[in-house]
Order: sequence, then structure tokens, then C-alpha cells
Amino acid sequence: MNPFVLSCSSTIDQPKAFFEERGIPYICFRWISDDGEAHLDDLGESLSFEAFYERMKNGALPTTSQPNFQDFTDFFESFLRDGKDVLHIELSSAISGAYSGAVSAANALKETYPERRIEIIDSKNASMGYAMIMDAVWQRKQAGMPFEDCVRFAEACRERAVSLFYSTDLTWYVRGGRVKPIAGLIGNMLNICPILHIDREGALIPHAKVRGKGKAAKDIVKQMEELSEHANDYDGPVYIVHSDCLEEAQHLGQMIAAQFPKVQRPIHITSIGCVIGSHTGPGTVAVAFWGDQKLG
Repeated sequence: MNPFVLSCSSTIDQPKAFFEERGIPYICFRWISDDGEAHLDDLGESLSFEAFYERMKNGALPTTSQPNFQDFTDFFESFLRDGKDVLHIELSSAISGAYSGAVSAANALKETYPERRIEIIDSKNASMGYAMIMDAVWQRKQAGMPFEDCVRFAEACRERAVSLFYSTDLTWYVRGGRVKPIAGLIGNMLNICPILHIDREGALIPHAKVRGKGKAAKDIVKQMEELSEHANDYDGPVYIVHSDCLEEAQHLGQMIAAQFPKVQRPIHITSIGCVIGSHTGPGTVAVAFWGDQKLG
């Protein structure tokens, strides 16, 4: 049985320690500042997340760029050349074209390395849901699960990862076309917090609208009661991410811990990175957990 590498992209929105402790290599997306300069999505090392979101609050409009064909080729070949197979899990294809680029690079490399296995999995998730899938597959890999079984397990995980999130500012969702401009204006005036989810195809879908951050957090906990495995006896992991609103994320974590006494501790709370954050803007809180199945 050949050794294999489990890899992903920077858009799982986890700190560098997450990757280092698990030995998971990652490929960086890029974000583009207003002056046209491209920056690696390097987990907040070159620019802190606080500084990044402060720029956005002051009017910056960053855009993003996925790894290109050559980026993926160089990344994968570094492992294939060392005699290792590759299982790469990528950001949802409904959100980014990175999955398609990774598949193209893998197909080209299979001609050069016909004896090696390289599989690209569409996570159909982003950020915290993507991270939860990566951690689950890594645990199985550590336990000795063979390559082919890890592929099947990753595909099964993506059907069970439930992701819910809300935002305190609709401005960035208007920019991304998720909310109509007039609705966004009215929503901000009325303190409307949209709750969204990632569907079975990995697309971002409006889920509900509530007034105020407090009600949004309560609604997410209620949804988790209905959707999580074993309801209030849920004993799996919870991943929470936020964009420059740590206290709100911590409060949601406390609510979940109180409502689900068997949930795995600690609850993972991290910052949304610069690439995903370019699209959510500051003020977003999101949670991922295992459900019986994803929302439609």
C-alpha cells in the first residue's frame, strides 16, 4: 500500500497550527487589494485578519483569485515525485472554479505518473464545513484507513456536513448578488440578519430572515436541534468561524455548549480568512456540524 498525502486549500479557514499538527499540506488562494496587488491567502501571516477587516470597514473592496493550473500542477507534483499518492479535497465547485482547475491538473499529471493515484474531491462546502470534513478524513487516515476508503468516506462526509451562518451587514451579500440592492438597503435599516446555508450542491442559499443578531444566534441553535445527528444528544464536533466578531462567535459557542451537553469540546472557533472574508465582509458568524443529511 503506497503512502498518500491528504491535502486541501487555504479556504478551510483554520490557523496554521491546524495544518502543522495534522501534517496536511495546503495550496493558497489569493486576494487582490484595491491597488491590484495579489496577496497569498496565507492564514493571516502577512496581514492580520483584524487589519484586513478594518480595511474593508474603511471602504476597501478586495477581490479573490483561485490557484491556477500551474499552481495545482506544481503542488501535486511535489508529492507524486516523492512516490506518494494524493487525495485532495477542494472548495465547493458551486462557489469557486478551483475544483475544476485541480481536476485538470490531476488529469494531466496522471499521464506523467501513471503508477500514482490522485483523486480530487469536491467538498461541496466552504470554510468551517470544509474544515470539519478535512479533520474527519484525516482522523480516518491516521487510523490506517486505505486510500480508496478515505475517498468514499470524504464523499459521504460532504453529504452530512451542515453549514449555517448569518451576517450583521448585508452590504457584502449585495455585492456578491446574494441579496438585491434595495432589499439589502432595507435590511440594513431594519437590522435584518439573513441566515444562509450551503445546499447539497455546495451553493450558498438564503435560509431565513430574522431581526437582530441575538435572534439569529437563537435561530441557528434551534436549527441545529432539528438538523444535527441525535438532536440534543449530538456528540460530534462543532466548527464556528467569524469575520471580525469574535465575541459573537464565542457567545454562539456558549449557547451551543449549553444546549448540547455532549458536544465535543473544545468547540473550534477561528477567523474567516481573507478569501472567504472578501465575499462575506465583516460581521459574519457561521457554524458547521454533522447532520443526518445536508439541507436542500
